[in-house]
This record gives sequence, C-alpha cells and structure tokens, in this order.
Amino acid sequence: MLERGIFILGPEVAAFEAEFAALSGARHAIAVASGTDALRLALVALGIKPGDEVITAAMTFAATALAIETVGASVSPPMVAVLLAAPALPAVSP
Repeated sequence: MLERGIFILGPEVAAFEAEFAALSGARHAIAVASGTDALRLALVALGIKPGDEVITAAMTFAATALAIETVGASVSPPMVAVLLAAPALPAVSP
C-alpha cells in the first residue's frame, strides 16, 4: 500500500471492508476518514434530517454535535452547542 501510494479507496481498503463485514456479521462495511464521518453516516442511515432534534450527552466530544448539525438537526441538550460556541471556557475549575 505504501509503495503504490494508494491508501484511499485502494484494494487494501476494499479488503479491510470485506474482512470487517465478515468478522462483524454485517452484510457491508464502509471505511470512512474520521469518527465525525462515521457519526454523520450513522445519522443519515437512521433517517435524521433537518428539523429533527438529537439528544446527546451534555459532556461529549465536539464532533458529536458537529455531526448532528451537519445533517441539519438540532443538538439537545443545548449546553453542547454552548460549549462548541465557547471552546475557550475551562473544562475543569480548580
């Protein structure tokens, strides 16, 4: 893979997807570039669309809320959106 320089959509990725699907008992597996992409695809697969509300943990990684917002849904609880808007706030106060 490194010698050919084909690591995106190359034969090794297709082999990985097939092996992962077989190992997990799924019909298909899709490799993605990031966890954010994986969350977004999961939301789309669940039929989440603009105007929907997605409830998530208040203390979560920013990618969770970002994935929800990229499909047009709103994030609940709103505290997640506040944390995204103000990343300079300290997470822990001494």
